[in-house]
This record gives sequence, C-alpha cells and structure tokens, in this order.
Amino acid sequence: MTTGAIPFDRYGHYAAACAGSPGGVGEICTRYSAASLWYWPAALVMAYMAAGWFYLRRSRRRGVGTATGPYLVAGAIFALLVASVSLWAARHPAMQVQVLGLHVRPGTSPAGIGYRLVSASSAIGLALLLLARLERSWVVARPSPWSFLPHLVIDACVLMVGAAAIGLAQHATARAAL
Repeated sequence: MTTGAIPFDRYGHYAAACAGSPGGVGEICTRYSAASLWYWPAALVMAYMAAGWFYLRRSRRRGVGTATGPYLVAGAIFALLVASVSLWAARHPAMQVQVLGLHVRPGTSPAGIGYRLVSASSAIGLALLLLARLERSWVVARPSPWSFLPHLVIDACVLMVGAAAIGLAQHATARAAL
C-alpha cells in the first residue's frame, strides 16, 4: 500500500494551505497531494477487505468459523477517521503544531510522532490488533522455553555494535595522534 502511494504523491496535484501560528508570530503552511488524500482511504478499505478475505478463507480451510465482520467494520471506521484527520490537518496547518495541547515546532520529532499516530500505518496496525484480539492470538498458552532468546540476542547485538563503534573511534584517535 505504501509503495502504491508513490505515484499519487509524485504525480498528484499539490495544494497548499496556510494559517496563522498559535503564538501569532508568522504563518504555518502545508503542501499536500490531493490525489494522496483520495488514495489512502480507498487503499485502506481495500487492504481491510483483502485481509478479511484471506483470514476468512484460511479459517474455512482449517474448518474453523471466525467473525471478520467486526474487523471490517473497525477497518472502515479507522479508514474514515484517518481520512478525516488527514484532510483536517491538510486544511488546518496549525493543527500539526499542537500535540496533546503543547505547542511544538513543525518538522520536529514530537510533531511528527503526533501526526504519525493518526496515519494510515496506525489505522492498519489498530485494525490488525483488533483482529488478533478477535482471534485471541495474542494469548500464549504455554510460552516457549526459548522465549527469552530474542530479547538477549537484540541486547547482545546492540552492545556489540556499541563496543565496535567505540573500538573504531579509539583506533581512529590513536592513528590521528601518530
């Protein structure tokens, strides 16, 4: 879906909206692809339908009944919410500097995180969490005796990369001193 948005973002008609900043100092402007605002809701609904179809087909093949209706309804609601928030944000650029009531500068990490929470990816993730809950697939009856391994491997890799970086920096410093 994300790669499908590339032509809409690249070749779509771009529009701009400007609004006064919350502090009254200057203006905040956004530039957005109008085609992308149409693409994402349609792509989200199609993705929910495809996931529901695949899930229903798989459960029938296994001889198990499953309810995909709540997933599809939630997906449509999430798609509508994402489309509404995206359209509102495009038309009201000052919204993008309001994160939980705090004034943040556009383009900063808090502003990006706040906007990403209502993005298409979040809508997909929330619907998949709902599907997992419907299936109850996030409850592990008996954890594997090896369940600790990924956590330790990730920690070990981070520590090894950090040690290698320190070693390379010390080596470069020693060579520069000569």
